[in-house]
Amino acid sequence: MKNGVPYSTAMDELSAAEVMLYSITFSEFEGARFNWHAMQFEEKQSG
Repeated sequence: MKNGVPYSTAMDELSAAEVMLYSITFSEFEGARFNWHAMQFEEKQSG
């Protein structure tokens, strides 16, 4: 379970697109940045 969502709920009840959307959203809550044009996460810059 992460962010209050049980793994079985995410894998059994959501489409692949919904799983991707929630994964990106929850990662951004933790400080990650997703580039929607490149469809990949941006590298964190030190500093």
